[in-house]
Amino acid sequence: MKNQLDSNQALYGPQAKKCFDGALNAFLAQECPQLGGHRTRQVLVQSLVQMVNQFFPETNHLRPGQTP
Repeated sequence: MKNQLDSNQALYGPQAKKCFDGALNAFLAQECPQLGGHRTRQVLVQSLVQMVNQFFPETNHLRPGQTP
């Protein structure tokens, strides 16, 4: 196993955890490692993001008839 990170991972890795998708993926990887590998978590995260977007739309992108 590699103990050291390559330069790109060391430089840009923390940025991936600053968006909702990345933070959710990092949370699931750390708190629920039994869920599976990276691809399994990606599918789960994308499904959860779609549900959040569907039920909690951004107020600056409301469709006609929606209220904040």
